[in-house]
Amino acid sequence: MTRRVQERVLRHDALILDTTVELAAERGWPGVLFPRVTEATGLSERPLRDRYKDRLGLGQQVWWQRLESPVLEAMRDVIEVVPTDGGELSKGALAEVMRPFMEPDECFEAAAELIIVARYQPMMCTAVTGTLGQALSQWLNPDAKGMTPTLAARRAYLAALALGLLTYSRATHGDLPDLSSVFARIAKAMNSATRSPKLPASRFDRWDANQLTDYGDSSWEHLLQTTVTAIGKHGYDGSTFDVITDMAEVSRGMIQGYYATKQEFFSDVVSRVIASTGMMQPAAGDAERESLDPGIAAAIEMRETMRPDRQGLRTVVLEQVRLAWNDDAVYAELAEQMLAGVRSDRVGASGEAWQCVDQSLLWGAGLLAELHPASWEMPYGVVTSSLNS
Repeated sequence: MTRRVQERVLRHDALILDTTVELAAERGWPGVLFPRVTEATGLSERPLRDRYKDRLGLGQQVWWQRLESPVLEAMRDVIEVVPTDGGELSKGALAEVMRPFMEPDECFEAAAELIIVARYQPMMCTAVTGTLGQALSQWLNPDAKGMTPTLAARRAYLAALALGLLTYSRATHGDLPDLSSVFARIAKAMNSATRSPKLPASRFDRWDANQLTDYGDSSWEHLLQTTVTAIGKHGYDGSTFDVITDMAEVSRGMIQGYYATKQEFFSDVVSRVIASTGMMQPAAGDAERESLDPGIAAAIEMRETMRPDRQGLRTVVLEQVRLAWNDDAVYAELAEQMLAGVRSDRVGASGEAWQCVDQSLLWGAGLLAELHPASWEMPYGVVTSSLNS
């Protein structure tokens, strides 16, 4: 191969990868299609087919060659901002390391999309968990040299917050409140030498809720539970009516007789998941939560969100968030659900900031549980005990 040909190949490679990042950021994973890449680059489809077997192969290379490095670097900064030598964390330092996640550029917006897609696409999971997930597993290992359970939990708390703020920023198109007061409180909590209380070992009753319907009809309950399983395995795009009804062993008419579109059916499933389990949604007016210190209740919500047996439910909620990035109707539903979850004490500018963090932490905890499954066992109470001082 001549030098000129090599240079042309490299230019084409760079153009294809950069264009795919743009498409993933602007249109989401459904927009990453070979015809759209060729249209945007002006190249024929042959260079794509020669290099990548399919769009999943293209997505892997985009992660490895364009997204992995900046995301890992930013997450390392988040992890290392937690002092290990007895020093103190400042709100300014915390705000600085969170900035790439709160004000995401095109690369981080594309990364947010692929991190969620990796939950149910094995090839993308190999790329994302093999890099970011592996790094988090090392950084958050409480048994590693120089680590303690408290340090690991504090790092995990901030890692979840970073992932959640990235998701929140993309879902709300960058409409984040001023979080300086929140960062000051988090820094104060992390600098506190107060011994943290242990979290209650028992679960909230609502987390054990399994019923998604109030019809008293076991066949409908089976269908909705199967839908959660299908979305957990295939995502929203891959969970067609045919896939769901085949898994549930029911006819398409059972769904189509009540729902005009797949989106209408999905919206009902999401609302039932949140209403029945509180999954990844701050609880407002919940009697069990209100009986506990707010910090402890929030820590329990994080822990329960991350439980291994909640994978399917997490994926359902995260898919709604992902779809909201590019669908105004889904975004309106999401905004309504977030508004319904606002606690009575979250008022004014400070309340709006805390509500943003409440929601971000739960979404981020859900993502962290996929990237580093063992993180759900960490004692999150170590960073919530003094938040209300």
